Amino acid sequence: MERVQKLGLKTYYILTKTRDTLIQERLNFSLYAPRLTPIPCLDCDNHAVCHSSWKSGWWNAVGQNYLLCSPHPPPLKGALNFIKSLTAADFPGIHHICFTEAMKDLMAADRFAEAEDGVVEDAVVVVQAFNETQTLYYRVNA
Repeated sequence: MERVQKLGLKTYYILTKTRDTLIQERLNFSLYAPRLTPIPCLDCDNHAVCHSSWKSGWWNAVGQNYLLCSPHPPPLKGALNFIKSLTAADFPGIHHICFTEAMKDLMAADRFAEAEDGVVEDAVVVVQAFNETQTLYYRVNA
């Protein structure tokens, strides 16, 4: 309760909502594997198996072992570095070229860091706006 009093209820509320949003982003990233290209590579015999392997491998390798590891999961910003360490063996059944193409797509943009930065930047803007209104209120009513 002391922290709430020091920060102020509104700022504390914004911070808790920010934390909740980051948790939701993490959950979304863990549950929904990035899209595997719908066009199979020339050597791929069964692209449906690749899709299934990609989804289950994503959940097992990335979702459970990185994004949702407890009690203190690492920041989303580090997810791409973790993902770089994965191999096709972490996605049993996927064709190695389909895996390589999926990894290229992932490495093209760090969606994890972008999501985390966006949530934090939005929170900072809201807190700053609130603090400015508070400052203005105290100047007018002083």
